[in-house]
Amino acid sequence: MLNHKKNNFIFLQVIFLIYSFSGIIAKKASQYQFLSYDFTKWYLIELIIIVVYAYLWQQAIKKSNIVTAYAGKGVVIIWMLIWSVLFFNESIKLNNIIGAAIIIAGIGLVAMDDK
Repeated sequence: MLNHKKNNFIFLQVIFLIYSFSGIIAKKASQYQFLSYDFTKWYLIELIIIVVYAYLWQQAIKKSNIVTAYAGKGVVIIWMLIWSVLFFNESIKLNNIIGAAIIIAGIGLVAMDDK
């Protein structure tokens, strides 16, 4: 039973990681003129990522406690902070760190309740 929960948790994290890339790709698309070739290319990549995410998300909520799955979705914000630093050289401010800590605490509380 514990191994099943661990596998579901890992599967959800992979799904959220995939979903977080849609934001990176959207920001990349926004750097180009609307409907230009490059904009369209990046926008189509974003759509593909969202379709893959939607399919995987449907599979995940079939196997997981829906409350836990939705609570875990908050981790996408943390991934977005990481990607913003790595891909766009943005800085993380104290407010970002405090917000991420609150999200992690909330996810932890929900995960503890799921036991």
